[in-house]
Amino acid sequence: MGRTTTATIRVATHRGLEPDKQDFFFESSIEAFADHVQRGYSLEFDPAFTSDGIVVWHDYTMQRLTGGRDARPLSEVTSADVLVTPLTRGRLGTLEELLQVLDSGADLPHFLHLKGAYQTKECIERLAHVLAPFTDLTSRLVIIDVKPRAARRLLELLPSIQLAASVAHPYDIMRYGKSVHSTLLAVRDAFQQRDLYQWVWLDEWDRTDVHGGTKKLYCPSVFDTFRNAGFK
Repeated sequence: MGRTTTATIRVATHRGLEPDKQDFFFESSIEAFADHVQRGYSLEFDPAFTSDGIVVWHDYTMQRLTGGRDARPLSEVTSADVLVTPLTRGRLGTLEELLQVLDSGADLPHFLHLKGAYQTKECIERLAHVLAPFTDLTSRLVIIDVKPRAARRLLELLPSIQLAASVAHPYDIMRYGKSVHSTLLAVRDAFQQRDLYQWVWLDEWDRTDVHGGTKKLYCPSVFDTFRNAGFK
């Protein structure tokens, strides 16, 4: 029988969204993130790499930001082009701006989602360059969805950073792994790379199994398996 672990549970908001609040700030805006931090929440957010910098925005393109008027990839536009895009409430910011918000907030973990398409040598080095000055913050910043090769490079550049493997059910990996650039790992794979990851980010896409029945990843047995091994 595994040992019993007492876990601390915190709430992390997703992309600065708060759909239950009418007229809340725009998704991924600096104002939305600052509001959530002030209210004691951890954040999950997405750096997006432009032609000359890093902004905070979930998508790879300008399409949603501009209501479909501009579908260019962010990699083809400057950060200034992104930041001047008018929004309904609030404004987008650079990664550095958001890190300043987090650095001045409470001592909480926050979760930076490094998408698979950005786990190249160039992007990782650009990211590390922005993160490096925030020495007090990097020890409580968790980079999630990181593939093993990218994890090793990040730890070389930022030894105090915490990393999380995205762990999914094998059926979800088979169906969706390629669409997220092969970032999803099975439970056994996360354990084999234990030296790289302090956290696991459980990623359950749905409850459907290969035979049309149901499966479950979010359950006490899975939580205990990771917690008893020392994962957060």
